Order: sequence, then structure tokens, then C-alpha cells
Amino acid sequence: MRRHTKVSLDQLKRLLFSAADELRGSMDAAEFKDYIFGILFLKRLSDQFDQKQADLRRKYEQQDFTADEVEELVNSPTSYGETFFVPVEARWESIRHKKVQVGTVLNQAISQLEDQNAGQFEGMLKNNINFNASRGKAQARVSDTNWVAIIEKFDKYRLTNDNFEFPDLLGAAYEYLIEQFADDAGKKAGEFYTPAGVVNLMVRLLAPQPGMSVYDPTAGAGGMLIQSRQFVEEHGHDPRDLRLYGQEKSGTVWAICRMNMILHDVPDALIENGDTLLEPGHVDLATGLLQQFDRILANPPFSQNYKKADMKHQERFDGLFTPEKNKADLMFLLHMLESLKSDGMAATVMPHGVLFRGGAEQKIRQRLLAQDVLHAIISLPPGLFYGTSIPACIIVLNKKKPAKLARKALFINADAEYGPGKAMNFLRPEDAEKIVTVFHEARTETAYSRLVDFTELEADGANFNIRRYVDNTPSPEPQDVRAHLLGGLPAPEVEALRPRAAALGVQLPTFVQPRPTEPAYFDFAPPIAADRSQLRALLEADAGLHATLHHQQIEIEQWWHEARDSYARLAHSYHSDRRLLAKSRTELRHSLVQHLLPAGILSEFQLAGVFANWWRLVRDDLRTITSVGWSPSLLVEDEPTRGKAPAADDEKERPWRAPLVEARFFGPELTELARTADELEAAEATLDECLADVNAELEDGQEPTLKLVRAWLTTELFNALDAVHQRPLNLHAQHLTDAEQEVKRLRKVYKTQRARLNQFVEFKLYGIDDTDNRTALTRAQQALATTETEIQTLLAASSLLAATTPLEAALTAAQRRGSPVAAAAKALAKTRATAQKAVAHIEQTIQANERRLAEAGGIITEEEARELILQKHHNLVSTALTRYLLAEKRQLLAGLENLAEKYINSLGILEEVEQQLRADMSEVYSQLAYV
Repeated sequence: MRRHTKVSLDQLKRLLFSAADELRGSMDAAEFKDYIFGILFLKRLSDQFDQKQADLRRKYEQQDFTADEVEELVNSPTSYGETFFVPVEARWESIRHKKVQVGTVLNQAISQLEDQNAGQFEGMLKNNINFNASRGKAQARVSDTNWVAIIEKFDKYRLTNDNFEFPDLLGAAYEYLIEQFADDAGKKAGEFYTPAGVVNLMVRLLAPQPGMSVYDPTAGAGGMLIQSRQFVEEHGHDPRDLRLYGQEKSGTVWAICRMNMILHDVPDALIENGDTLLEPGHVDLATGLLQQFDRILANPPFSQNYKKADMKHQERFDGLFTPEKNKADLMFLLHMLESLKSDGMAATVMPHGVLFRGGAEQKIRQRLLAQDVLHAIISLPPGLFYGTSIPACIIVLNKKKPAKLARKALFINADAEYGPGKAMNFLRPEDAEKIVTVFHEARTETAYSRLVDFTELEADGANFNIRRYVDNTPSPEPQDVRAHLLGGLPAPEVEALRPRAAALGVQLPTFVQPRPTEPAYFDFAPPIAADRSQLRALLEADAGLHATLHHQQIEIEQWWHEARDSYARLAHSYHSDRRLLAKSRTELRHSLVQHLLPAGILSEFQLAGVFANWWRLVRDDLRTITSVGWSPSLLVEDEPTRGKAPAADDEKERPWRAPLVEARFFGPELTELARTADELEAAEATLDECLADVNAELEDGQEPTLKLVRAWLTTELFNALDAVHQRPLNLHAQHLTDAEQEVKRLRKVYKTQRARLNQFVEFKLYGIDDTDNRTALTRAQQALATTETEIQTLLAASSLLAATTPLEAALTAAQRRGSPVAAAAKALAKTRATAQKAVAHIEQTIQANERRLAEAGGIITEEEARELILQKHHNLVSTALTRYLLAEKRQLLAGLENLAEKYINSLGILEEVEQQLRADMSEVYSQLAYV
């Protein structure tokens, strides 16, 4: 049997990743992204249409319509209400079996789909997506082979809400896909994507509420709008109560944004295609004025050109125009200001240059002060955005500021607090939490934030340069000249480490000790003074540190017991109370802080980061739990690919594992696999030793790989003078062959064991789908029964089957030479034998599957799945906390190592070393008779 499962987010992500893999490499992600989006869109709308058509067919058949009338009704666009009508050419059934000219078939499909739904899709699909376009370095079309492979992948799942583990699963997968394409596209991604961390921050700053309208004048792929909707939902409200508006200049990106809205089930989002500065798309038809909104979020392109002469609705700028070349930034801001309702708020990303440049930009800043609409300016860390290294900030405008902000603005300098990445930096959860908290509470934090009176800003000529008001320049590294000359660790620098050490339970006297005669200085403890590397070892072994970390884990365990109860409530009560998820999130976060803050190790913002990291990882799991219960699919996770794109085939788009399931149910198999892995590691080490033993003479910089060393040995053997010279070379070659064969053998064994374990895990999670086998068995049994009935009829008519005559004997007699029914009997006997073999084969297959399922221990129960999912979520929060605690430990170690780097070798010590070196060199010279 097989558990009835719905499509999980992880499965859909693997599908999309695999489909993209078919095109990755032949062209950039910025070029092929619209292909994948387009096919996903086609498949989704077709599946929804098929489901709606089947429902309508059942409905009309029950209402006694004739067959012709039913067909007419189910093929009438007027029958489908809010469901998009998909014409025959665009239906997946018309696409899925195509093998030639597939790009043309897909183009025809989107063209027909757009024409049929012109009111919604006019200009959206066929003008912006061309599946036959020549792209990539080779300017080649995507081959039919690639299209067929992609279509076969999408054919695996039915993309309807009732087949998803939670309703907005497709939208979540679409966001994942956009983010993956942005990472692949690099600089080109800036056109359509703002990093999710920045978007989330801006949405939290503006906090849109139910009933509001949200507008993005440079919408890109629509991330600002979608996250606004999610914010409302996560706070316990109906996201459909938020009205979404946007405009996007690029036709292709506009199409992606529109598809994004529809795949998130927001078909009524009004997204216009066009240049917002040139011709705003949202105009009140009654007044002819710009439409106004409650919240505006935007990340306009930096330093764009514009042409004043071509602009419509120039009244929105109130006579203020920046230079047309590379200075469109504040024109976007003025457009947003004019598009705000009387109590509206806007948050927009801007380059720092707009904060202090003169001319028209200065006049615009003065206008913001005069109108008292400047709420906050937030300096962002460097390197957050695709496609630009220009320093950026967020400007928040508010037409109805709170009383305490009257003629004041909050300046937040957050540019020093971020997480470093390989290609881009990112906002950590604690960074965003600090910005949001300081913003909403209008806090003043030293070297971080300050409320600045407009009088001061006006006196400075409306110069909004953030560092003028909040200078977070690090203090210079202290240098104690006396310590450099005479040794010792300055007490102030040691004391600066004491709060962190005390919070971690570390006793500083283990590492530094005061000088008895010089209280202003410390020395490192003797083990460290003798060997600086002991610093790390002593800290790692510190009993106080271990006790503190253990106590923190106890606190997290106590908190977890509360979290488990909240999870149970979520699983059983979510659908009866939309606000439960938001309420549980607030309660869980509050209780986590209550448990861990008193220790004084992590700040409130860091603890918020612990929770936010954890919540981000479990949020989609919770959506599944609240929708379908404790789904075993939540126990599956991707296996790391170590930077290499995994092989993509029909059955395994990305490597996956279910480690908790493996550990819980398949201990012996894991032990066997680990033993093989150890043997393989040893065999690979032996092979490396054999390669090194050859001592092959390779070119500079070449590593002794098996291929290169074999080639060198072959050459050496060819040039060897005699058997004496050949013997050691042949011995090396034989050792290499033996070692290589052992590695290959163990790799094959490991692969087989891994595949067997994966199969067991899959059986445990989902069971075995024997539906087709059992259907085939029923048909085979029916065919066999029909054949035996025909045999009995033949034999009875021939008087060969008496009441006492066995059927087999009568059939044998009927086939004898001379029997009047011999030919017919032989044919029926052959048919019967074939049917019997088919029944036996299918029965054996079903029995084999049942044995395999039994070997796996049967299907996991809901209670077992629940316990393992809870364990997974516990492990995630424990890991998140540990990561933050270890970061604090590293900070303490870095502080101690910095002291050692600066002061452990004083001038006196260096002079002693120099004198010793001189003496040693003199001795050497004497021995060499140079002196």
C-alpha cells in the first residue's frame, strides 16, 4: 500500500531546480528564467482548468443534461467564473506528448491562452516569452530534447491547490525559483529582484494592515507586494483584504510579476506595464489625478536618466526637477510622495548621493522638511544588492507622523551590522530585528540611532548625510606604548573582555593574571606565555564555558516543552482560528527570550535572531502541519551538493536524505554504510599514498592525479632500458591498479548500500504504490476467468466435459489429434497459459513489494512522524542557539588573541631574541672560519 501524499514544497523545489538544470550552462539564468516561469504558468493554469472542467462535468451530468449539452457547457468560457479558461492548444494534454518543434507548440499555447483571456493577459505572454528565441553565447535555440525533458519533469505533479501540502505552496516555490535565478544571474538580477531580507525589513517598517492598498512603482518580480500580503497573513488576518498595485517598465519582468501574482492566487493585483516616471499607470479615472495608496514600497533603479519633456502628470513634481542625466532617484521619491494618501507611508531604497548633493536634490530635501513628511533615514550595509556596489539607504516618508516625531526624523546608521557572504552581504535576522525595533520605538542608541530635530537639519542646509548625525566609526585600536616596550597587558583592554567572559562563565584568571607590583598591567598565564596556541585549547576546555553552554541548552529544552504544546494546538485548531499562527509565533518568541535573556550572553536582538532563524526554517513546515497534519515529507531534506549541480533525471532531481528517519528506523543499515564509508576513506588514502610513492616528475603546479601519474608511468616504462629499470615501475603500476580497483569496488558497494537505504526510507515514508499492479492483476484475473469460461463452454458443447471429468483432463483430451475442437482447444489453452503467467507474475511483484515494505518496517505512523518532526524542529532551534553562543565564544577568543598579537612579544623580548640570533650567527661564522 502507499500513503496518500500531497506535493510538498521540497518536492516542488527539486522539480524546479531540475527543470532549470536542463538549461543552465547553455545560457544565463537572466535569459532562461522566463522559459521556466512560462512553462510553470502554463502547467498551473491547465491543471486548474482540468480540475474545474471535471467538477463542471460531474455537476451538469447530475442535472440530467444530455451528453451534447454537457460537452457544450464544459467547453464554454462563460462556465468557468474566476478560473482562467484554457483553450485546447494550451492544455497540458496537448503539450505533454510533443516531441518535435516543441518550442513552436509552447509559443502557440501561450498565444492561445493570452487571446482567450485577453482581459487579464493582454500583451503579457506572447510579447515577452518566446520559446524559440536564440539565446546564450552560441545564440542557439533550446533543443526539442531539452524541452521534452523539462515537460516530462513538470508532468510528474498535478499543480492544483488540493494536491499541495498547503494552499500557497506554489507561490512559495515560485519565490524560491526567483531567488535561485537571481543568484545565478548575478548583476543582471537587480532588474527584477530585491533580496528578500531587505524586502522583509521594509515591509516590517511600514506594517501594512488589512483593508489597505499597497503600491510598488518599480515592481520587478513583485516581491514587495507578495511579502506585504504575507505580513498581513502572518499577523492573523485575511491576506485577501490587502489590495496590491504596481508598475514595471520591462515587459519580460512585468510578465514575471503578473505570473507571480496569479501563482500566489492574487489575480486581481493591478500591475501595469510602463515607465512610471514617463507615464504613471495608476490614475484616478474620475479626477485624472494620480491614484493614492496607503503604503508604498519601492527599490527604483539607481542613477537612471529621464526626459522631462516626455513626462505626463508633471504636476506631481511641483516644479522640482533633478538633472535628467543619472539623477532620476528623487523623481521617483516625489512620485511616491504624491501617490500617498493623507495618512500614508512610503519606504524606498535610495543611493546615498541623494542625501547630500546640492541643486534640485537639495531643494527636494528642503521640501520634505517643510512638509514634515520625513520619518526616517536608514543607512544599509554595503553589498546587499545585485548589480551595484553603490552605498544605499532606506528613506521612510510619512504623511501622518506620530506626535513625538513632529519636526523630527529618526536617523539609523546600520551599515556596520550584517552578515558577510561570498558574492553578496546579507542582513542577519538580528540586524533586521534591531532596525525594526529601533524604528518603531524611535529609540536612541549610541553610535546607532538618533532623533534629529528639523532645526538642526535645516541649519545644515538639509544635508541628510547619516554620519553627520550618527557616527558609528569604530574607535581606534588602543595601543599601550609602555606595554609594547616593557611587556604586559593593559588593564583597560583586559577589563573590556571581562563582561563577555563573565556572561560565558569563563574565568579570566585562567588566561591572564595581574602583575603583583603593577596593578595597571596583566600577564598571560604561563602556559599561554610559553605557547600562544594554548589560548584556543584552554578556552575550548574551560569548565565554566561548558557549564554555561549546558545551562543554555537546558533552558532551550525547557522552552521546547512549551513549544511542543503550541505545535499541537496549531495542528488541531488552525483552520478554526486564522490568528492562531500569529498568536503562537508571538508567544513562542516571548517565552524564548524570557528563558534565555537573563543569562546576559545574547542581547534581545540576538535572541530575536535565534528565533527568526528558527522560524524561517520551520514556517513552511507549520503551514503544512496546519493544512494536512504531520506529513512525512517534512522529514526529507536536500543533501548538500557542495557547489556542484547534481545530476537531474526523472526520479532524482536533487539528492535527498531523511536523517532522522534513518537514525530512528535503520540503525543497522546506517552502521553498515558508515563502515563502508570508513573502508572507502582508507582505500582512497592508500591510493593517494601509492600516487605519492611513484614520485612522478610532473610539471610545476600539477597535482599527482591518477591520470597524470599513469601517463608518466607509461612514458617511463616505454623509455626504460631493461627489465631492471622496468621492475619498480611495474610494481608501482600494479599497486596503483590494485588500489584503484579497491576504491572502485568500495564506491560501488557504498552506492548500492546508499540506494538500498534510500529505498527503505522511501518505503517507510510513503509506502509502495501498487495501484497499477493491482489494477493489472484484476484485469489479468478477469481475462483468465473469461478464457476458462470459454474453455468450459467449448468442452461442454463437445461433450468432453462430464460432471466427473476434471477440467485439465478434458482440455488435454480436446487437444488430441482427431478431436473436432483440437485447434480451438489449443488456442484457448495457450491463451489460458499466458493469462496464468501474467497473474502469477503480477502476484509475485505485489508480494515482493509487500516483503520490501515489511523489511522497511511498514509505513511510518502519524504519531511517529509527529515525534520526528518535533525532534527536527527542536534540533533546528538548538542548532541556531548553539551557533550564536559559539559566535560569542569566538569573539572572546578573538579579543584574547588580539592582546597576544599586540603585546605578547615586547620590545625587550624582541631584543633578547635578536641578541640570541646574533650570538647563534657568530657561532656559525666561527665554525665556518669566516671570523
